[in-house]
Amino acid sequence: MIRRLLEKDAENMLQCLLDGETMRFMRLRNDRQSIENCKAFILKSFTAQNQHFAIVNEDDEWVGTISLKNIDYEVGAAEYAIITARQVHGKGIAFLATQELLKYAFFTLNLNRIYLNVVKENIRANNFYLKCGFEFEGCFRQAVRINGILHDLNWYSTLRNDCSLGK
Repeated sequence: MIRRLLEKDAENMLQCLLDGETMRFMRLRNDRQSIENCKAFILKSFTAQNQHFAIVNEDDEWVGTISLKNIDYEVGAAEYAIITARQVHGKGIAFLATQELLKYAFFTLNLNRIYLNVVKENIRANNFYLKCGFEFEGCFRQAVRINGILHDLNWYSTLRNDCSLGK
């Protein structure tokens, strides 16, 4: 379901980043994306501080990226991020990938807290994070500008003790 990113993932990744509907609430500008940028991202995708994984289908084809960013081993925390191609939305793949990533974060990396932020207006994503077991922590008003418009950010987190995933 998740594995390290490979160069072969770049083309599918680029198609997702160029999809205006998928990127509507993202801070990445799709007009600045290229196959070279995707390949460069993949080459730097796995470090101690940032670990980005491919979400793959049964044919080992990239359908999304799921990440632990800004990993702080002293505090035991990391930021979660996910993006999936539109064709897999609503199919449960993101949920399963999130469960797999949380297991890795809590039981392999021994982290305690995983957090994220999401644009308040992105109702579908907000509901998804609640379904995955993240708890709402608060809202930062007018915290991010996307395409020239200020948006509120909702913040969520989950703790290892909250997690019902088992080792």
